[in-house]
Amino acid sequence: MKQTKLPLLRRITSLPEFNVYIFAFLLNFVWEMLQMPLFALPPADTPYWPVITMCAAATVADGFIMLIAFWTASAFARSRYWFVAGERSHVLIFLITGLAITSAIELIATEMGVWAYSPLMPVLFGVGMSPFLQWVIPPLITLWFTRRQLGV
Repeated sequence: MKQTKLPLLRRITSLPEFNVYIFAFLLNFVWEMLQMPLFALPPADTPYWPVITMCAAATVADGFIMLIAFWTASAFARSRYWFVAGERSHVLIFLITGLAITSAIELIATEMGVWAYSPLMPVLFGVGMSPFLQWVIPPLITLWFTRRQLGV
């Protein structure tokens, strides 16, 4: 029986990394927009577009952080499909990697004045709780969506 190659688009969309990035982007964009009141906002007369593009840029970065965390867990698990088994140690490595990267970025960005938290943001050790939770809730949902999407 002759084996047929999958079309390029199908091969790409079947990659766990593709699905992780797509779901990470979608979930994190919503999170970024919803957490806006917890950050010091630009003046009221600022047009919406710069704010949206800032959130979109942060979301692109969030997706790459998610990929780094995914690949870190993959290295420990020695499989890019570690999320299927749902072994807690691999999920923990995934979450800790994202939390560590995000915490470092938050500390550096707030120290350099790239962004600031509003008085509404709960802060623990200099890191806002919303960005911290962003690396627990969306990543777990991303893994769940990815597993369901790939049918594994």
